Amino acid sequence: MCVAISMQANNECKNKYFTYYNCVSVDLYLKDKGQCNKGIYGDDSKCIFKPSVQGYFCKQADHALVILEILDPSTVSQRLFPVVSVTGNFMDTFSDMTSHASCYPAEHRSTFFSVLPSTKLTTICFPDLAPLTFRLYLLSGQNATRLPLAIFYNEPLSLRVFLQGKYVSPTPSSFSPSEGAGANYFSFEDNLLYVLLHEKEPVEIVTGLSFLVAFTVTEAVGEEIEASTIHRLADFLKVGHDQVRIVHHVLGGESMLKVISANDNKKKYHCPNMAFCTAFHSRSSSQKVERGSVSTRALQPSDMATPSRVLIIELGDPPGHPRNELTSDNLKSLARTIINTHQTGDLQRGLGLSVDTLMVTQPALLFPAEANKRNGSRKHPGTCLYVRPYNISVQVQPSDGEIEKQLPVQPKIVFLDRKGQRVDKLGPPSEPWIVSAHLNGSSEAVLKGLTQVQVIDGCASFSNLAVSSSGTNWKLGFTVTSPPGAKFTVLSQPFTISPVPMGVKASMILVVILSSAASAFILTLAFCWFKKSKSNKTRTERADVPKTSTKAPCKQAQPHAAHIQLCYNQGENKSGVPVGGGEAAV
Repeated sequence: MCVAISMQANNECKNKYFTYYNCVSVDLYLKDKGQCNKGIYGDDSKCIFKPSVQGYFCKQADHALVILEILDPSTVSQRLFPVVSVTGNFMDTFSDMTSHASCYPAEHRSTFFSVLPSTKLTTICFPDLAPLTFRLYLLSGQNATRLPLAIFYNEPLSLRVFLQGKYVSPTPSSFSPSEGAGANYFSFEDNLLYVLLHEKEPVEIVTGLSFLVAFTVTEAVGEEIEASTIHRLADFLKVGHDQVRIVHHVLGGESMLKVISANDNKKKYHCPNMAFCTAFHSRSSSQKVERGSVSTRALQPSDMATPSRVLIIELGDPPGHPRNELTSDNLKSLARTIINTHQTGDLQRGLGLSVDTLMVTQPALLFPAEANKRNGSRKHPGTCLYVRPYNISVQVQPSDGEIEKQLPVQPKIVFLDRKGQRVDKLGPPSEPWIVSAHLNGSSEAVLKGLTQVQVIDGCASFSNLAVSSSGTNWKLGFTVTSPPGAKFTVLSQPFTISPVPMGVKASMILVVILSSAASAFILTLAFCWFKKSKSNKTRTERADVPKTSTKAPCKQAQPHAAHIQLCYNQGENKSGVPVGGGEAAV
């Protein structure tokens, strides 16, 4: 496709980029009604189809060349390709610069470029995790060119935009094309970073080392109470007040928290299928793709009965401060503390707020070993909703049983929220909650089996409990023993442990007696057989010895020396090797 781009050719590299697009991209604009058009964005009113090239030629196209330069040294280009751009119903892939390697030094080889419209918003999607640090800038030759972009991230993150090394604070909710270069804001509902590019003003985007916490407060909570809440949270966690800050707030309740945490749905909606993009880049497939048809906002039910809003709080060193006091290990420890204290109730008491549901986002950046596994096997907590449990209940009661035998029906404990619904996520994945069982009200009987189990999906399931003594009205007590601040206890219904029936006892005694008698009889037979065999052997040996003179006993005994070759000279052969040529005592 020929696109009218006025670009200054100040050096050889820029000429190459311009030539590349004039010569190679002529077949990228392929119209397909009702589907995603593959190629550079084109306006129907300005484009004419040319059968000779099976493509569209566009006049007065207001496009610009966008350069994407990866600055993250831990990222390789193979992990980033294909980078996809979506403008309206047009989809294209960024091209890499392997064919123009001479234009960039070795440290800048992870560089991509694409032709994008300056009058339309374009969404950029990476195939996996977005790079931690990258630079965007324009090449168009028009100083007035301004181009808006929306960059999709797999999860909500703390993103910092820098212009010429200076931090650009995000705007509250949106920006207009008339604003300055680097104007930005992050949509937590869509996981999109909106940023405005200007000609000749590179913008650097850096992922901050931090994690996010979100919960709902009533609309009556004002700015002063919000500020007081942040200071209390910092004091509760024993960190600096500048290391805890509100980054966003939006109207809504728990349903909005669910929207913000629904990362998979956001990607399906905003980004095309990556498998198709790979096939499209290799020109080996004509598969078609449609963008997701379900908006994330459609997931949000109405919960405006009680006016509330969601506070999103960032924990980490502030932007532009190089001190890096809070490391990834520090932040992971803080996240575990927040999750556990929220579900034990200590956090609410410390903040003076009633919080039933808490959202915690622990990005892959906090887990570098897992983030480097780009083959799909990596596992990090990501974004999770944690509901506070208010009590525990015995969902499956223990059954009656017999002494020393496992109970036929083993107990199961569940955690319930304020509404009586099961809480299916307790504690951080690395520190699951522990429930212990004990026999209530007995000093003699012992509860046997595995008495401590982990809570999995909100359930503590026991499997081999048994009671050592008989009795009635036995009860099992269940207590949360980890984390330490959890105070949950519940008793089971009474059950009975019966002694072993007399018939069974008599049968067991008879079996033992018969077994003992049979063993004694077998041992007696074996002993008699052994004695008889030894006696026969002795008589046989004596019969074989001829009657000789007593003058030469050694010579007469020598032919039978083979019968005593297993004897060793204990004084001289400690290794156990038989000693040859020795005499045997007669």
